[in-house]
Amino acid sequence: PGIVELFDFGRGPDGRAYIVMELLEGETLRDRMRRGAMPIRQASVFARQIASAVALAHDAHIIHRDLKPDNIFLIPDAEVEGGERVKVLDFGVANQLNQQRPVGEHTAIGVLIGTPAYMSPEQCRGIAEIDGRADIYSLGIVFYRMVTGQLPFESAGTGELIGKHVYERPPSAHEIEPEVPLELSNLIDRCMAKSPDDRFPSMQAVVAALRELGLDEGEELEPDTIRPQPPVLSAGEGEPAGKTPP
Repeated sequence: PGIVELFDFGRGPDGRAYIVMELLEGETLRDRMRRGAMPIRQASVFARQIASAVALAHDAHIIHRDLKPDNIFLIPDAEVEGGERVKVLDFGVANQLNQQRPVGEHTAIGVLIGTPAYMSPEQCRGIAEIDGRADIYSLGIVFYRMVTGQLPFESAGTGELIGKHVYERPPSAHEIEPEVPLELSNLIDRCMAKSPDDRFPSMQAVVAALRELGLDEGEELEPDTIRPQPPVLSAGEGEPAGKTPP
């Protein structure tokens, strides 16, 4: 239920490809975050739902490679905490792990795949073979922005932004927003570690760590409760690199 449902696909009479997906009513996570940083519990609920959904994709040997607020949709659902459910969208640049293909058919080294503001260091380097830990890095950035109201890295240019992902350590979420508990800030930092080996080993491990913190438990959530802050957008939050908009 955390991944958008696909009903059909094919080609029309004129040869153009099409897909038929479920109609969702709600808003993107990016639209929600434009109104300010979220309460810790609400952000933790959404982060756990995102991690759970993407973990299933990883179990099917699929990595998303473009996890960002534009690709996360929030829909009303009375059966889940807070009354809203996350839907992960747009696997358009996803990659299948362990797929045997002839040399030359892998993503070329030096080709950037993803959206610069949310890309892992290994994606920024153009490394061809990446795994699910790249999605964990992107989730860390999404989580960081949910609780602080801003991105960990800001830059006027894409090249500088990519360099920051590779080389710079951002201020912790707790440094930006003291209301963020240190334990949660440390969890986000681990998701955003430069080396994949220093991150959580899997999305399921992220889910388990969030459950252990227990920050998504407590009083009833108000679905649209926010801490008003001016939205901060980055030059790297537009269309993903390596992907042409329709």
